[in-house]
Amino acid sequence: MNKTNRVLAFTIAVIWAPVLYGWAHYPELPARMATHWGFNNQVNGWMPKAMAVYGIPVLMTLLQLLLVGITRLNANHKGEAVRFERLLYAIMPTITVILYFTTIQANLGSDIDIRRVAIIVVAMMFMGMGNYLPTVPAGYNRTLNGMHKAAANPRTWPRVARAMGYTMVGGSLLMIASLFAPPMVSVAALAIAVVLLLAVSWWGYRLSVRQG
Repeated sequence: MNKTNRVLAFTIAVIWAPVLYGWAHYPELPARMATHWGFNNQVNGWMPKAMAVYGIPVLMTLLQLLLVGITRLNANHKGEAVRFERLLYAIMPTITVILYFTTIQANLGSDIDIRRVAIIVVAMMFMGMGNYLPTVPAGYNRTLNGMHKAAANPRTWPRVARAMGYTMVGGSLLMIASLFAPPMVSVAALAIAVVLLLAVSWWGYRLSVRQG
């Protein structure tokens, strides 16, 4: 079994593992399950029970196949970024496990703050990518953040990658801090993190143009 097949076998197994929990509680779940919430924890999206319990893992499996396929294709053509790739492979399984159990518990009547769970997941992604982004070599992904010049220029990319990494880690800490404030503060924290990341990306693009 080659590397790609091992990655797919393990990560898809993780994606489907929580279905055992959904199957065990299937009779107790409502026929129409809540599957989406606003930042105020109000439900604004529903699915039929069967689609929520079994359809969500199907969707996440398809997304994982796409993600792993694109990542391996990119690595074969431009070289590997091993640690960053491991992080990418873990994103879908991690999101699936956390949000699947959260969704089942919420529909069983547990008092869960969905806003806090969602912000923690996003903050974890920012933290992980911020830590590993500086390990990605120049030219690994020329479409990274839409700033292909910044990602392709070996003279400027290390500096840009560090700046983006610090920004993502700082954004994750800001989001975590917002959990102790009203919901709108979390919205503002997420917006600030995204705007800062775009600003750093633009700075990286301009830097690569000047020094290209």
